Amino acid sequence: MAGTYGCSAAVGFFFVKYALLHVMGLTHGTCRIVERNISTALILEDDADWDVRIKSQLQVFAQAARAFTQPMGKDGMRNTMARTFTPAPDEHSPLEFPLAGLPQDLHPKLSPYGDDWDVLWLGHCGTEFPQRSAFDQEKKEKSTIHPSHRPPLMRVIVPNDPTVPSPDHMKAHPFALKDAMADEYPAHTRIVHASKATTCTQAYAVTQQGARKLLWQFGLQTLTSGWDFMLRDWCDGIYAGDDEGAGAGGADTNMRLVKPPVCVTVQPPLFSHHFGKGAASDITAPGGGFINKDKEMTPYIRWSVRLNMGRLVKGAGVGDLLDQYPDERHEQ
Repeated sequence: MAGTYGCSAAVGFFFVKYALLHVMGLTHGTCRIVERNISTALILEDDADWDVRIKSQLQVFAQAARAFTQPMGKDGMRNTMARTFTPAPDEHSPLEFPLAGLPQDLHPKLSPYGDDWDVLWLGHCGTEFPQRSAFDQEKKEKSTIHPSHRPPLMRVIVPNDPTVPSPDHMKAHPFALKDAMADEYPAHTRIVHASKATTCTQAYAVTQQGARKLLWQFGLQTLTSGWDFMLRDWCDGIYAGDDEGAGAGGADTNMRLVKPPVCVTVQPPLFSHHFGKGAASDITAPGGGFINKDKEMTPYIRWSVRLNMGRLVKGAGVGDLLDQYPDERHEQ
Protein backbone atom coordinates (compact mmCIF):
# COMPACT_ATOMS: atom_id res chain seq x y z
CA MET A 1 0.00 0.00 0.00
CA ALA A 2 2.85 2.34 0.78
CA GLY A 3 4.26 1.87 -2.69
CA THR A 4 0.89 2.50 -4.30
CA TYR A 5 0.35 5.65 -2.28
CA GLY A 6 3.82 6.95 -3.14
CA CYS A 7 3.35 6.44 -6.88
CA SER A 8 -0.10 8.04 -7.02
CA ALA A 9 0.85 10.93 -4.76
CA ALA A 10 3.96 11.81 -6.77
CA VAL A 11 2.07 11.80 -10.04
CA GLY A 12 -0.95 13.61 -8.60
CA PHE A 13 1.14 16.55 -7.41
CA PHE A 14 2.19 17.43 -10.94
CA PHE A 15 -1.24 16.83 -12.41
CA VAL A 16 -2.97 19.16 -9.97
CA LYS A 17 -0.27 21.74 -10.51
CA TYR A 18 -0.60 21.76 -14.29
CA ALA A 19 -4.22 20.57 -14.66
CA LEU A 20 -3.35 18.36 -17.61
CA LEU A 21 -6.27 15.95 -17.51
CA HIS A 22 -5.25 14.02 -20.60
CA VAL A 23 -1.76 13.55 -19.20
CA MET A 24 -3.27 12.50 -15.89
CA GLY A 25 -5.22 9.62 -17.36
CA LEU A 26 -2.37 8.27 -19.44
CA THR A 27 0.31 8.63 -16.80
CA HIS A 28 -1.91 7.11 -14.12
CA GLY A 29 -2.12 4.12 -16.47
CA THR A 30 1.67 4.02 -16.53
CA CYS A 31 1.65 4.27 -12.74
CA ARG A 32 -0.62 1.23 -12.45
CA ILE A 33 1.71 -0.79 -14.69
CA VAL A 34 4.55 -0.12 -12.25
CA GLU A 35 2.44 -0.70 -9.14
CA ARG A 36 1.13 -4.05 -10.35
CA ASN A 37 4.45 -5.13 -11.89
CA ILE A 38 2.80 -5.76 -15.27
CA SER A 39 5.38 -6.90 -17.82
CA THR A 40 3.72 -5.28 -20.88
CA ALA A 41 0.51 -3.36 -21.46
CA LEU A 42 -1.38 -1.86 -24.38
CA ILE A 43 -2.88 1.57 -23.65
CA LEU A 44 -5.74 2.73 -25.90
CA GLU A 45 -7.59 6.01 -26.12
CA ASP A 46 -11.34 5.58 -25.87
CA ASP A 47 -11.97 6.56 -29.49
CA ALA A 48 -9.37 4.22 -30.98
CA ASP A 49 -10.32 1.83 -33.78
CA TRP A 50 -8.54 -1.07 -35.47
CA ASP A 51 -8.92 -3.63 -38.23
CA VAL A 52 -10.76 -6.91 -37.68
CA ARG A 53 -7.49 -8.58 -38.76
CA ILE A 54 -5.47 -7.02 -35.93
CA LYS A 55 -4.11 -10.37 -34.71
CA SER A 56 -2.41 -11.19 -38.01
CA GLN A 57 -1.26 -7.56 -38.33
CA LEU A 58 0.42 -7.71 -34.92
CA GLN A 59 2.08 -11.02 -35.78
CA VAL A 60 3.73 -9.38 -38.79
CA PHE A 61 4.59 -6.27 -36.79
CA ALA A 62 6.21 -8.39 -34.06
CA GLN A 63 8.51 -10.03 -36.59
CA ALA A 64 9.54 -6.66 -38.00
CA ALA A 65 9.86 -4.96 -34.60
CA ARG A 66 12.44 -7.51 -33.40
CA ALA A 67 14.93 -5.93 -35.78
CA PHE A 68 14.87 -2.99 -33.34
CA THR A 69 14.29 -4.78 -30.06
CA GLN A 70 16.05 -8.15 -30.10
CA PRO A 71 19.81 -8.95 -30.19
CA MET A 72 20.88 -10.64 -33.38
CA GLY A 73 22.89 -13.33 -31.60
CA LYS A 74 25.11 -13.96 -34.61
CA ASP A 75 28.73 -14.56 -33.63
CA GLY A 76 27.99 -13.43 -30.10
CA MET A 77 26.53 -10.08 -31.22
CA ARG A 78 24.33 -8.47 -28.59
CA ASN A 79 23.26 -5.42 -30.59
CA THR A 80 19.98 -5.30 -32.44
CA MET A 81 19.97 -5.32 -36.21
CA ALA A 82 18.90 -1.67 -36.31
CA ARG A 83 21.87 -0.61 -34.16
CA THR A 84 24.31 -2.90 -35.99
CA PHE A 85 23.59 -1.93 -39.58
CA THR A 86 23.95 1.80 -40.16
CA PRO A 87 24.52 3.70 -43.40
CA ALA A 88 27.95 5.13 -44.13
CA PRO A 89 28.40 8.79 -43.03
CA ASP A 90 28.07 10.02 -46.61
CA GLU A 91 25.11 7.77 -47.42
CA HIS A 92 21.73 9.55 -47.26
CA SER A 93 19.47 6.88 -48.74
CA PRO A 94 17.41 4.90 -46.22
CA LEU A 95 18.62 1.52 -45.01
CA GLU A 96 15.78 -0.79 -45.97
CA PHE A 97 15.23 -4.50 -45.43
CA PRO A 98 12.24 -6.52 -46.65
CA LEU A 99 10.46 -8.41 -43.91
CA ALA A 100 11.27 -11.75 -45.56
CA GLY A 101 14.96 -10.83 -45.76
CA LEU A 102 15.58 -10.14 -42.07
CA PRO A 103 18.36 -12.26 -40.55
CA GLN A 104 17.57 -14.58 -37.69
CA ASP A 105 17.61 -13.04 -34.23
CA LEU A 106 17.82 -14.61 -30.80
CA HIS A 107 14.50 -16.14 -29.88
CA PRO A 108 12.76 -13.68 -27.52
CA LYS A 109 12.03 -14.96 -24.02
CA LEU A 110 9.79 -12.22 -22.66
CA SER A 111 7.67 -10.95 -25.55
CA PRO A 112 7.06 -11.87 -29.21
CA TYR A 113 7.91 -8.21 -29.97
CA GLY A 114 11.41 -8.61 -28.55
CA ASP A 115 12.98 -8.54 -25.10
CA ASP A 116 14.38 -5.01 -24.99
CA TRP A 117 11.98 -2.18 -25.79
CA ASP A 118 10.21 0.65 -24.04
CA VAL A 119 7.36 1.79 -26.31
CA LEU A 120 5.65 0.33 -29.37
CA TRP A 121 3.73 3.26 -30.86
CA LEU A 122 0.98 1.38 -32.72
CA GLY A 123 -1.59 4.15 -33.16
CA HIS A 124 -0.78 7.75 -34.05
CA CYS A 125 -1.83 10.64 -36.28
CA GLY A 126 1.58 11.24 -37.81
CA THR A 127 5.22 10.21 -37.65
CA GLU A 128 8.44 10.64 -39.63
CA PHE A 129 11.16 8.38 -40.87
CA PRO A 130 14.47 9.00 -39.07
CA GLN A 131 16.65 10.70 -41.70
CA ARG A 132 20.41 11.24 -41.87
CA SER A 133 19.80 14.70 -43.34
CA ALA A 134 17.69 15.68 -40.32
CA PHE A 135 20.43 14.48 -37.96
CA ASP A 136 23.01 16.49 -39.88
CA GLN A 137 20.82 19.57 -39.49
CA GLU A 138 20.50 18.93 -35.76
CA LYS A 139 24.28 18.75 -35.56
CA LYS A 140 24.60 22.12 -37.28
CA GLU A 141 22.13 23.56 -34.82
CA LYS A 142 24.19 22.12 -31.96
CA SER A 143 21.46 19.81 -30.75
CA THR A 144 21.97 18.41 -27.24
CA ILE A 145 20.84 14.96 -28.42
CA HIS A 146 23.84 12.66 -28.30
CA PRO A 147 24.42 10.74 -31.59
CA SER A 148 24.04 7.42 -29.75
CA HIS A 149 20.54 8.45 -28.65
CA ARG A 150 19.18 9.26 -32.10
CA PRO A 151 16.68 6.76 -33.50
CA PRO A 152 18.24 4.19 -35.86
CA LEU A 153 17.74 4.83 -39.57
CA MET A 154 16.67 1.34 -40.60
CA ARG A 155 13.25 0.58 -42.11
CA VAL A 156 11.59 -2.82 -42.39
CA ILE A 157 9.37 -3.07 -45.46
CA VAL A 158 6.18 -5.16 -45.44
CA PRO A 159 5.01 -5.32 -49.08
CA ASN A 160 1.63 -6.31 -50.46
CA ASP A 161 -0.25 -5.92 -47.19
CA PRO A 162 -3.97 -6.27 -48.04
CA THR A 163 -4.94 -4.39 -44.85
CA VAL A 164 -3.24 -1.18 -46.09
CA PRO A 165 -5.52 1.24 -48.01
CA SER A 166 -4.76 2.51 -51.51
CA PRO A 167 -2.41 5.54 -51.67
CA ASP A 168 -5.26 8.03 -52.12
CA HIS A 169 -6.53 7.14 -48.64
CA MET A 170 -3.20 7.30 -46.85
CA LYS A 171 -3.97 10.40 -44.80
CA ALA A 172 -4.90 11.26 -41.23
CA HIS A 173 -8.34 12.66 -42.17
CA PRO A 174 -10.25 13.29 -45.42
CA PHE A 175 -8.93 16.85 -45.89
CA ALA A 176 -5.30 16.19 -44.99
CA LEU A 177 -2.49 15.86 -47.51
CA LYS A 178 -1.47 12.34 -48.37
CA ASP A 179 1.20 10.81 -46.19
CA ALA A 180 4.64 11.15 -47.77
CA MET A 181 5.14 7.39 -47.87
CA ALA A 182 2.06 6.99 -50.09
CA ASP A 183 4.05 8.29 -53.07
CA GLU A 184 7.42 6.97 -51.93
CA TYR A 185 6.48 3.27 -51.80
CA PRO A 186 4.26 0.91 -53.84
CA ALA A 187 0.60 0.61 -52.91
CA HIS A 188 -0.24 -1.59 -49.91
CA THR A 189 3.16 -1.20 -48.27
CA ARG A 190 3.53 -1.03 -44.51
CA ILE A 191 6.78 0.11 -42.90
CA VAL A 192 8.11 -0.51 -39.40
CA HIS A 193 10.78 1.88 -38.13
CA ALA A 194 12.08 3.69 -35.07
CA SER A 195 9.77 6.38 -33.76
CA LYS A 196 10.63 9.92 -34.82
CA ALA A 197 8.44 13.00 -34.27
CA THR A 198 5.40 10.78 -33.66
CA THR A 199 2.24 12.49 -32.42
CA CYS A 200 -1.09 11.38 -30.91
CA THR A 201 -1.37 8.36 -28.63
CA GLN A 202 -4.30 6.41 -30.05
CA ALA A 203 -2.50 3.23 -29.00
CA TYR A 204 0.88 2.38 -27.57
CA ALA A 205 2.36 -0.57 -25.75
CA VAL A 206 4.79 -0.10 -22.90
CA THR A 207 6.99 -2.51 -20.97
CA GLN A 208 7.63 -2.51 -17.24
CA GLN A 209 11.07 -0.98 -17.82
CA GLY A 210 9.56 1.62 -20.16
CA ALA A 211 6.81 2.50 -17.68
CA ARG A 212 9.35 3.04 -14.91
CA LYS A 213 11.44 5.32 -17.12
CA LEU A 214 8.40 7.33 -18.22
CA LEU A 215 7.04 7.63 -14.70
CA TRP A 216 10.39 8.83 -13.39
CA GLN A 217 10.75 11.34 -16.22
CA PHE A 218 7.23 12.77 -16.26
CA GLY A 219 6.11 12.07 -12.72
CA LEU A 220 9.16 13.45 -10.96
CA GLN A 221 11.29 15.40 -13.43
CA THR A 222 9.58 17.12 -16.33
CA LEU A 223 6.02 18.03 -17.30
CA THR A 224 5.87 20.71 -19.95
CA SER A 225 3.19 19.96 -22.55
CA GLY A 226 0.66 17.41 -23.80
CA TRP A 227 1.40 13.76 -23.17
CA ASP A 228 1.92 12.80 -26.81
CA PHE A 229 4.36 15.68 -27.32
CA MET A 230 6.37 14.68 -24.26
CA LEU A 231 6.35 11.02 -25.28
CA ARG A 232 7.47 12.08 -28.76
CA ASP A 233 10.40 14.05 -27.35
CA TRP A 234 11.30 11.24 -24.97
CA CYS A 235 11.42 8.68 -27.78
CA ASP A 236 13.45 11.12 -29.89
CA GLY A 237 16.11 11.24 -27.14
CA ILE A 238 15.57 14.84 -26.10
CA TYR A 239 15.25 14.04 -22.39
CA ALA A 240 18.33 11.82 -22.24
CA GLY A 241 20.39 14.61 -20.65
CA ASP A 242 18.04 14.56 -17.66
CA ASP A 243 19.10 11.06 -16.65
CA GLU A 244 21.13 10.54 -13.54
CA GLY A 245 24.85 10.76 -14.17
CA ALA A 246 24.45 13.15 -17.09
CA GLY A 247 24.13 16.85 -16.64
CA ALA A 248 22.08 19.19 -18.79
CA GLY A 249 23.26 18.22 -22.25
CA GLY A 250 25.43 15.61 -20.56
CA ALA A 251 29.13 14.99 -20.85
CA ASP A 252 29.95 12.77 -23.80
CA THR A 253 31.21 9.95 -21.60
CA ASN A 254 28.12 9.95 -19.39
CA MET A 255 25.76 10.16 -22.34
CA ARG A 256 27.24 7.03 -23.86
CA LEU A 257 26.49 5.17 -20.64
CA VAL A 258 22.83 6.20 -20.67
CA LYS A 259 20.77 3.74 -22.68
CA PRO A 260 18.61 5.48 -25.29
CA PRO A 261 14.85 4.84 -25.36
CA VAL A 262 13.74 2.02 -27.64
CA CYS A 263 10.54 3.16 -29.37
CA VAL A 264 9.22 1.48 -32.52
CA THR A 265 6.32 2.61 -34.69
CA VAL A 266 4.62 1.69 -37.95
CA GLN A 267 3.20 3.44 -41.03
CA PRO A 268 0.33 3.41 -41.64
CA PRO A 269 -0.69 2.97 -38.00
CA LEU A 270 -2.45 -0.20 -36.84
CA PHE A 271 -4.81 1.78 -34.60
CA SER A 272 -6.44 5.06 -35.58
CA HIS A 273 -8.82 7.76 -34.35
CA HIS A 274 -12.46 6.98 -35.05
CA PHE A 275 -14.62 9.92 -36.13
CA GLY A 276 -18.18 9.10 -35.08
CA LYS A 277 -21.28 10.77 -36.41
CA GLY A 278 -21.08 14.41 -35.47
CA ALA A 279 -17.30 14.08 -35.41
CA ALA A 280 -17.44 14.41 -31.64
CA SER A 281 -14.47 13.61 -29.42
CA ASP A 282 -13.69 14.48 -25.83
CA ILE A 283 -10.04 15.21 -26.60
CA THR A 284 -10.15 17.13 -29.87
CA ALA A 285 -11.73 20.32 -31.11
CA PRO A 286 -15.21 19.91 -32.67
CA GLY A 287 -14.90 18.20 -36.02
CA GLY A 288 -11.23 17.30 -35.60
CA GLY A 289 -10.72 18.34 -39.22
CA PHE A 290 -13.58 16.12 -40.38
CA ILE A 291 -16.80 18.07 -40.99
CA ASN A 292 -19.16 15.50 -42.53
CA LYS A 293 -21.27 15.04 -39.41
CA ASP A 294 -23.59 12.54 -41.05
CA LYS A 295 -20.89 9.96 -41.66
CA GLU A 296 -18.52 8.10 -39.41
CA MET A 297 -15.11 6.85 -40.50
CA THR A 298 -11.65 5.80 -39.33
CA PRO A 299 -8.53 6.82 -41.28
CA TYR A 300 -6.22 4.03 -42.49
CA ILE A 301 -8.43 1.17 -41.22
CA ARG A 302 -10.08 -0.91 -43.92
CA TRP A 303 -12.18 -3.45 -42.01
CA SER A 304 -12.99 -1.21 -39.07
CA VAL A 305 -14.17 -2.95 -35.89
CA ARG A 306 -16.31 0.04 -34.92
CA LEU A 307 -17.99 0.32 -38.33
CA ASN A 308 -18.54 -3.45 -38.47
CA MET A 309 -19.60 -3.96 -34.87
CA GLY A 310 -23.25 -4.65 -35.76
CA ARG A 311 -22.24 -7.19 -38.39
CA LEU A 312 -19.73 -8.87 -36.06
CA VAL A 313 -22.26 -9.19 -33.26
CA LYS A 314 -24.66 -10.90 -35.68
CA GLY A 315 -21.95 -13.36 -36.75
CA ALA A 316 -21.22 -11.95 -40.18
CA GLY A 317 -18.55 -13.66 -42.23
CA VAL A 318 -15.53 -11.96 -43.79
CA GLY A 319 -17.35 -11.45 -47.06
CA ASP A 320 -20.09 -9.47 -45.34
CA LEU A 321 -17.82 -6.93 -43.63
CA LEU A 322 -17.64 -3.32 -44.76
CA ASP A 323 -14.34 -2.33 -46.39
CA GLN A 324 -13.97 1.46 -46.08
CA TYR A 325 -11.42 1.62 -48.88
CA PRO A 326 -11.98 -1.21 -51.40
CA ASP A 327 -9.23 -1.38 -54.00
CA GLU A 328 -11.35 -1.77 -57.09
CA ARG A 329 -13.06 1.58 -56.55
CA HIS A 330 -9.77 3.43 -56.77
CA GLU A 331 -7.72 1.30 -59.15
CA GLN A 332 -9.94 1.22 -62.23
